[in-house]
Amino acid sequence: SAEAEVRLEPGCRFERLNAPRVAFGQPAAPAFPGPLEPWTAKDVPGLLEDAAGRWLVRRRLEIPPRRLVNSDIVVTGELVVGEGTRIVGSLKSHGDLRLAPGVTVEGAVVSWRDLEIGRGCRVSGPVVAERDARLGTAVALGEAERPTTLTARCLEVEAGSVVHGTVWAHGGGLVLPRSPEGKA
Repeated sequence: SAEAEVRLEPGCRFERLNAPRVAFGQPAAPAFPGPLEPWTAKDVPGLLEDAAGRWLVRRRLEIPPRRLVNSDIVVTGELVVGEGTRIVGSLKSHGDLRLAPGVTVEGAVVSWRDLEIGRGCRVSGPVVAERDARLGTAVALGEAERPTTLTARCLEVEAGSVVHGTVWAHGGGLVLPRSPEGKA
């Protein structure tokens, strides 16, 4: 714990961390500019229910790159969110959940299995993986004014990422070196 910042360099192992800013290596911040195309309920294959600002989707769902989604999404299988997509809501997957590089989620991200968050992603709310999780470089979770929680069984974080709040790797965490540019 720290009152201001905890910084861990590649090779460090951890279990529980708490600070207004938990930095993994030196910060990195790639940009993902470009317009987004709205993605609505009528575009969703396997949609079971569209009610109360939430989509319930049967089995696997893949959201195409560079979409704007204004809904919470619950998927009974795997969930894959395409590069540069912005989710104005929360995500929950009963299977694995993968955010491609540059995804922004303005709510929570919950996976009942494994979770992969690609390079340059931003998540405002809590992030939960019931099994293992991996964060690419330049990932930002929470904000200084709105801290959050990241929890997983085992956690790997590439250098260049930051979490504002609490990190808990129940089975242990490891800081990795940054992957080469262009990798998730």
